[in-house]
Amino acid sequence: MKKYSVLFFVSLLSFLMLPFAQANAAEPLSDLHADIMGEWKLDTINGNEPVNEPTLEIGSDRISGYTGCNTVFGNLLALSEDNLQINQLASTMMMCHGAEYDQEQRVIDVFTHTSTLSFDSAMGLLTIGSNNNTLVFKK
Repeated sequence: MKKYSVLFFVSLLSFLMLPFAQANAAEPLSDLHADIMGEWKLDTINGNEPVNEPTLEIGSDRISGYTGCNTVFGNLLALSEDNLQINQLASTMMMCHGAEYDQEQRVIDVFTHTSTLSFDSAMGLLTIGSNNNTLVFKK
């Protein structure tokens, strides 16, 4: 009898949790999002060659990367051709100097503002721009 009570309790609990599991199910990624997922290397920043090989890693709901001085990470709120929004952007706190500092400020500026995004699949280029800064990444 005790065995059946435990089985009934587990079944009931599973049934009651089903709506929560469905509510938290991930939405399918857009074609653009699926195409640009993965690691990118910064090719140019405002038309200039970057220092220390910055990177960007795009996941299903998060981004991370290296600015050339610090590691950054945050949550993706929106990703489409005309809208890239990241929230809760955080970074390590190494002291950056000179060109590293200037570059990091430009990268963070792009990621902390609503940005535009374009992907050229033929060239393998991902361009993200905001305010006066444009980042061009290559696969």
